[in-house]
Amino acid sequence: MNYEPDETQFFRLGTTYFKGKPKQKAIFFAKIISTDLKDKLDERWQNKIVPVVVAKTALKAIISYLSEGYDFFGPEGYGVVIMKSGKGTDTEYNVMPSPQPIPLDLKDYDTPEMNLDEYAELLTQNSMKRSEKLGEGGGTEEGDW
Repeated sequence: MNYEPDETQFFRLGTTYFKGKPKQKAIFFAKIISTDLKDKLDERWQNKIVPVVVAKTALKAIISYLSEGYDFFGPEGYGVVIMKSGKGTDTEYNVMPSPQPIPLDLKDYDTPEMNLDEYAELLTQNSMKRSEKLGEGGGTEEGDW
């Protein structure tokens, strides 16, 4: 698997379904540092590079920071903090660069077995299946990818 930094190819788009309507989501690989400031990081996220699915609004914010010169891809690059609040159509994302650089040496982490294109296809297929099964109430869940 090629994990070389490439700012033009760091994400792929997949489709999810919310209340029967398709929504495009961005998928990229990341090192998860924290999922909740109060809890210890779940073991399934520790020492791993994992696929992350975010709304296009969060992706647009990341791209905006890249255009301002933030380095998210270098070994000493900055991380991205994404805070999600709300649910459904009331979901909001607050995206900002980490205050300090976050060193990342890929040899120290388990990496995904599939590439971004495969995760995007899997997300789309599984979300569509659940949407058809649940009808109008379908949404995206971790199991979609």
